[in-house]
Amino acid sequence: MNQRVTPPPPANKGSTMKESLTPRQEKFCQEIVAGNNQSDAYRSAYFATKMRPKTVNEAASRLMAERKIAARVEVLRKPVIEAVQKSRIEWLKQIERCAFDDIAQLTDVIGTSKSIKLSDRVGR
Repeated sequence: MNQRVTPPPPANKGSTMKESLTPRQEKFCQEIVAGNNQSDAYRSAYFATKMRPKTVNEAASRLMAERKIAARVEVLRKPVIEAVQKSRIEWLKQIERCAFDDIAQLTDVIGTSKSIKLSDRVGR
């Protein structure tokens, strides 16, 4: 009697990835997403005070080459990238509104710029 065993449903990829990392690996990933280069992230996450820069660089490179580390960095970066994209789109909309705005509303009769608040212009 062969019974089929169905595997459990996959867990949330981000949380599974985080759980499989050591605290130092997680710290390394967080430092990368915060904008540090690999060597600085490694120094921040590991005791590297007595290590030569070349050794730190090599260790950081090996760590970043690990599939689970790269995957965790990707998971952490995703919301950051989405937020930046939304911000970028909003700025482009504001620039477009300014570019096609009526210049007569931005200056007085003699051509002097009026004081305007950006918040007054955003809804237009």
